[in-house]
Amino acid sequence: MKIAITSSNGRIVDTEFAKAQEIYVYTLEGNQIQGMEKRQTRQFCISGPHQAFSRNSFERVYETIKDCDITFTQRIRDIPKQRCQSLGIKIRQVEGDIKEILGI
Repeated sequence: MKIAITSSNGRIVDTEFAKAQEIYVYTLEGNQIQGMEKRQTRQFCISGPHQAFSRNSFERVYETIKDCDITFTQRIRDIPKQRCQSLGIKIRQVEGDIKEILGI
């Protein structure tokens, strides 16, 4: 299973989905981490919460996580959340220590 996590440092979930510039992807087998990589992306929301959704900007982030089964993020707005889910990526809004969240 591959898990994408929006994080500023790879230790805690602390970044909003639309503002992520780095996404950490963990490969899990059972309760063991089999791999971790840091992927760069460009945030697709630069202004405030009322910025219009941009499909092109969203697609850049989606390309970064499309091989993942689930994404843990501090916050995600409704439209990108619905788009992820319609493309087969589960979304969980959480905040805190990655190892605690993953139960490892």
